Amino acid sequence: MAQGFRIAAEPVAPSVLGGARSGIVLRDAIRLNRPVLEPSLDIWLDRLGVPRLSPDRVQIALDGSASIDANGHTIQAQQAILADAESIMAWLPLRQWPTLFRRQPAATILTTPTQPIAAPVMLEIGEGTTLLQQAEGGIAGIGRGDLALFSSSMRSLLGADRQVEQAGQTAFSALVTDDGAPAVGRAAGSGADVVANLGMAGVFLAPALARWLVGEAQHHQSNWFGARLVNRNLRTSSVAEYAPHLEDRVA
Repeated sequence: MAQGFRIAAEPVAPSVLGGARSGIVLRDAIRLNRPVLEPSLDIWLDRLGVPRLSPDRVQIALDGSASIDANGHTIQAQQAILADAESIMAWLPLRQWPTLFRRQPAATILTTPTQPIAAPVMLEIGEGTTLLQQAEGGIAGIGRGDLALFSSSMRSLLGADRQVEQAGQTAFSALVTDDGAPAVGRAAGSGADVVANLGMAGVFLAPALARWLVGEAQHHQSNWFGARLVNRNLRTSSVAEYAPHLEDRVA
């Protein structure tokens, strides 16, 4: 499929991945350098006069407007956009919660320096695990399941021949969709806009998403986001993406 879209792809030697595994390497994949990108984004936002607040309190009304208390001041916003799982779970009114959403236990584990993995970023599709090679030699893993389950899964993925010691760990709740596809737009057709489940491609979709949110998207962009509305009907929806097994946990 990758080659059909003219993306350079080739098999990975089994000796690199461990027993009973197969994989491919995508040569045309792009990885953003966050330590360089994020300060540049801050400078760009400052130049545009876009304030970033550290709120003490946030209230989202049923009509989508927001009241934000920060630094002793209250700021009113006509329309709230909840653009990550943490903000959606914290501030979206429960009565507007989409039936499409599910909460999933997830975890992040960092190892001490060890043998490098086969590529700077590795995705294990079956369980939805991401491995990231760290500059200091450790490996960061992000995946679904509680800490005990994910720790066992990550050790299995790294292989029995690799000496692995955990340097840090954290558990959190992830937000996923029933059909695996992104979800955007106003919950229940009204209220705050939500942006969920865009995955690693989300940063590249940001310009088109911004145009769509303000009604300035091109026709093909409107069609793409319109097919992925958060209040879509799964029985009639024309979109879906592969997603690892979901635990039966309703958000």
